[in-house]
Amino acid sequence: VEPGLPPAEPGLAYVMYTSGSTGQPKGVEITHDSVLNLLTGMQHELALQAGHKWLAATTYSFDISVLEIFLPLLHGGCLVLASRSQQKDPYQLQELISRQEPDFMQATPSQWSMLVSTGWQGRRQMRLLSGGEPLSRALGEALLERSAALWNVYGPTETTIWSSMQAVRQASDLESIGGPIANTQCYILDGQGRLLPAGARGELCIGGAGVARGYRYREALTQERFVANPYRPGERLYRTGDLARWQSQGRLEYGGRQDEQLKVRGHRVELGEIEHWLLKHPAVSAAAVVPLTSEEGFVQLVACYTGEGLPEAAELQDYLKKFLPEYMIPADFIPMDALPSTANGKLNRLELVRSVALTAGAKAQYVAPRNVLEAALADIWERILERQPVGVHDNFFLIGGHSLKAVRIIGLIGKELEVRVNVRAIFDNPTVAGLAEVVAGSGPQSYEEIAPVPAARHYDASHAQKRLWIKDQLEEGRFAYYLLETYLLEGELDLAAFRKAFEMLLDRHESLRTTFALVGGQLKQFVRDRSELGFEVAYVRPGEPGEENVGQLLDGEATIPFDLENGPLVRVKLVGIGPGKHVFLFTMHHIVTDAWSMLIITREFMALYNAAGAGKENPLPPLSIQYKDYAAWHNQFIEGPQAQAQRDYWKNKFSEKPAPLRLPPTGHVRPLTARSSESAFIHFAFDPRLTGQLRALAGRHDTTLYVILVSLLNALLHRYTGKRDILIGSVVLGRDHVQLESLIGFFVNTIVLHTQVQGDDSFDRVIARTKPVVTEALSHQMYPFDLLLRDLNLEWDRGETPLFAVELVFYSYRGNQAGNEGLNGLAVSRVDRADIRTIYDVSFRISEQEEGMDCYIVYNHSLFSAESMETLQARLLALAGMVTEKSPVQLNEITLLGEDRKREATPLHIKFNF
Repeated sequence: VEPGLPPAEPGLAYVMYTSGSTGQPKGVEITHDSVLNLLTGMQHELALQAGHKWLAATTYSFDISVLEIFLPLLHGGCLVLASRSQQKDPYQLQELISRQEPDFMQATPSQWSMLVSTGWQGRRQMRLLSGGEPLSRALGEALLERSAALWNVYGPTETTIWSSMQAVRQASDLESIGGPIANTQCYILDGQGRLLPAGARGELCIGGAGVARGYRYREALTQERFVANPYRPGERLYRTGDLARWQSQGRLEYGGRQDEQLKVRGHRVELGEIEHWLLKHPAVSAAAVVPLTSEEGFVQLVACYTGEGLPEAAELQDYLKKFLPEYMIPADFIPMDALPSTANGKLNRLELVRSVALTAGAKAQYVAPRNVLEAALADIWERILERQPVGVHDNFFLIGGHSLKAVRIIGLIGKELEVRVNVRAIFDNPTVAGLAEVVAGSGPQSYEEIAPVPAARHYDASHAQKRLWIKDQLEEGRFAYYLLETYLLEGELDLAAFRKAFEMLLDRHESLRTTFALVGGQLKQFVRDRSELGFEVAYVRPGEPGEENVGQLLDGEATIPFDLENGPLVRVKLVGIGPGKHVFLFTMHHIVTDAWSMLIITREFMALYNAAGAGKENPLPPLSIQYKDYAAWHNQFIEGPQAQAQRDYWKNKFSEKPAPLRLPPTGHVRPLTARSSESAFIHFAFDPRLTGQLRALAGRHDTTLYVILVSLLNALLHRYTGKRDILIGSVVLGRDHVQLESLIGFFVNTIVLHTQVQGDDSFDRVIARTKPVVTEALSHQMYPFDLLLRDLNLEWDRGETPLFAVELVFYSYRGNQAGNEGLNGLAVSRVDRADIRTIYDVSFRISEQEEGMDCYIVYNHSLFSAESMETLQARLLALAGMVTEKSPVQLNEITLLGEDRKREATPLHIKFNF
């Protein structure tokens, strides 16, 4: 013991330091008992004998060296130590293996790959251990061919090197990290610490004899990561932060990290530690490090940075080498003007990863437009996708494209090139080069602008408005037809600018000043003067009566009926709840707005508020038309030949009037009057990692995330019901014209997606079946759904909904937040409210954000229990995880949580373990 240092603590074998997110590594305290348990358990599996040679080819500062040093020495074996140069040089390592003829060797997949890729033919008498990183199928098969035995091992430093192992005897074993070693327990828990069933992905938590004492001198962190084991009183669990699930054979399947920590060449790396040292460089003002993963699964670190007088990559590499080990030095450095951020100002890591990947690919793959037509199309893509430059071979779906942007591109092609092409053209030809061939082969067609109608006392209502007005009258102002948004405003609010902003918004959009009445038996819309409406903001200030009842005021807002004839159909309340805090409540009747309009309102109100606060005029460009002009244009469209072609398409598709696909109710008996005005919902999220995997899956299939989600529901509903014909209703934006992009109004329509799914389909096959169904439906989305029901002689019934009972509502807000300036001097956050309703059995409402997806499952609570819907949620997430992590996966090979596989034979007597 050196002078001044405390003596070794009883039972402490070593302290192993791992990477820390703040530049402060964590010292993991491992006891002798834990090490002995590991060595005993591994010996039981490996059966090392006296005289066996173990080649130690890893650095001594890597905790797996403890196993390879002490296991052979404890059992009469021979330890062969590879030098540092032999560890790094595959040819020297091959020569060492050939000369020493070891019986055992342990290495990371990166090190094994280095050997295999340089021609190593293996040693048929040698037993191999691979751990520290996921072992790919291709590398695992190569190692099996080159060895006597192979084990895939897993474990964090905090649970003493290895905690589980899988003996690999065939290729299918490579999908597992096996089961726990001796005296070790593994649990898969959800975010609330509850056990998850087989097939459900959650956090892997480890208990037993290998659990470390904790982090040295880091008590708070120790308490956070080492928690009480609720299933073994008096013991502790280590929360690994790794995702995993139990396979049907009782083996563990690794699913990656929950956080931004990852492993590079077997070493645990936290990106924050690299960023910490980069930010200490005097010329770097902002920095972020992102991982790029190759098709083979190997990770490369890329550092992005901003600053003045940006240093060269070589300078930054030399600088970081003073503080970090070699494996933590990024392979590439990319200077940027600014790092991408989310709407709330945080670093947008997903967008940064996408940008880095595109930058890396663009260096070798960018091809400039080669003719006038390609240049015109590339220019349109750049404007809609907000990305420059766009090469002629860039894939629309990999550079930020989705269904709405496809529609906008088609609209601009019609307007600027005077060529009308179908939206399916982009799905089938997702590059500028491919789309140019379609456009070149299409005949010229003049672009049809929507023209303003002459001024009048009243105007024709749109077909959608007529449909909703009838429902509102029949159902006495049903609250399902309201849109309500609530925001928390924190900071110094300029009340005069707030009022002025809404006055300018009302002046700008006639829809916000519209009411409805019958004239000669026909529904008409009346555009009121702003002052005539008596629009007013109500303030409840702190200290005044009502402040203590703010919650009740907000809860009661959605129950106040709208008067469609006298208006107003927009209500605004501003409620002061404390110093510098206001709740802003914005309620509209659906007949004058839709979800996309709410996005427009938010964006434009921010710009108007900031302008009003600065004493400026309305900064927004004038609108070429108003909603009444669209209504006249669309009513004329319905009577024209294009609408009749769309009508014929839908009539032919549903000529046999298929019965709606319905999930079995919780009580197994469907009430005669199943529809209820009361709904319930559960709220959850697709985390950024899973969302990124689903986006990548969409890219591989040249399609959109929307198509992937429809495919997921198709597969899930098939597994629930055993039915081949899956019918899902879906809401579309209905803005199939360039002039409608910035209008506020009620545009949405409903389409029905009818896909056939078979039990022996792979999920790739489900996508292949779903993609043309979606693209054809989007190409015929302008024909009103209620007219289709009339054409098919179908009617709404109190106990049934026609054609479909399961609904998908999907909006992608990704890449559509541009122009959201925020409110000067105010922090703005959206407040979720529990007033979501549906008229269908089940409605999936999913919105794609920059960093993930937000999801509500809204359901009829007279049919389903909350527990059944929670199971539905878990099955959806589990299925999404399965199809993104294994390809191809057969539907009939999947067992979902609590599922009775005999249900297909007796679909009327389904029994799920709800």
